[in-house]
Amino acid sequence: MADNGNKDLELDPDIETTRNDTAEERFKLGESYEKGDGLEKNLNIAFEQYEKAAAQGHAAAQNRLGQMYDCGRGADKNIEKAAEWYSKSASQGFAEAQFNLGFLYHFDKTIKDTSKALDWYTKAAAQGYVKAQIALERLKSPQQETPPPKPKPKPKPTASGSGGQTDAEEQYKLGDKYYYEKDYAKAAEWYRKAAEQGYAEAHCRLAHMYYDGAGEEYVMAADLEKYFKSGPSGRRVALLAEILRQKAEQGYAAAQANLGLMYETGRGVEQDYTKASEWYHKAAEQGRITAQSYLGYMYEIGRGVEKNYAKAAEWYSKSAEQGFVNAQYYIGRMYENGRGIGKNLTKAAEWYEKAAAQGHTEAKEALERLKSSQQ
Repeated sequence: MADNGNKDLELDPDIETTRNDTAEERFKLGESYEKGDGLEKNLNIAFEQYEKAAAQGHAAAQNRLGQMYDCGRGADKNIEKAAEWYSKSASQGFAEAQFNLGFLYHFDKTIKDTSKALDWYTKAAAQGYVKAQIALERLKSPQQETPPPKPKPKPKPTASGSGGQTDAEEQYKLGDKYYYEKDYAKAAEWYRKAAEQGYAEAHCRLAHMYYDGAGEEYVMAADLEKYFKSGPSGRRVALLAEILRQKAEQGYAAAQANLGLMYETGRGVEQDYTKASEWYHKAAEQGRITAQSYLGYMYEIGRGVEKNYAKAAEWYSKSAEQGFVNAQYYIGRMYENGRGIGKNLTKAAEWYEKAAAQGHTEAKEALERLKSSQQ
């Protein structure tokens, strides 16, 4: 047998179709192709395997097939087919599919049916599905009866954002454009701009990105909190924290960083600096640049960890080198003051310049101060 070394094993899809696999085996194979877990990632083959397993009545595969139609992954986006497969899975009692079907009925204009959304959310919530519990409260909230007022139109920009500020609907459309091009960073940016103007569907999109795992790293805790912000807000934020905890424990760096922030600020959980630092550390170790900067700050001021300037400088540097503006300012400050790292005004100025170029006000002031002192 040939030695594959460290390369992923890629199975021949034509050979795979001749195997008499059980539905569970096909589902697992679909997952491997979708995630690139031991096989080369291939959404088209993943879709085919899910489709075969779904046809055999596999509830999880039916739900996954619905998600692929819902998001346009491995197949053209088709809401009607997504709803069809979600329905097959949901009818078998699969809680995630019940939530997904409720979500479509709640928010998709082509099949919107609040009564059906309520019914499916209720079924999923009864099984302890946290996202459905949150959605159910949101749907029942009287504040949701009246949609937010439409913002007044403003000059429309190009896709790059030049040419004036857009209205919320146009911003949302730009978000959609980038989402389907799989540029999730820009998609989140434009959805957030629309959401900040009160465009409800943009809040929904950001939440959907997080739940589906398509660009979740660009969705912040604040985005989700705004999505669920209605009715008894304390309860909603607590449920949000529970969702983040579930994802954090599964190893998602974005969730770990956001959960750390909730522990640091005491939103949705009892304030606990030690736990905040622990979650920041988990996310930072995975390369999450915001968490690296947050962890550096915790070490710098001794919050939840023993004060350690050297470690603060180390984590600021990791984050700054990846372009995080706050970390660039902080490491510049460490170089200026010689904290945890050798004093070096030249390097301090270099980092201040990088942060200032990104619009960091304090970095601009620090840079001017350094230049004045050297004259």
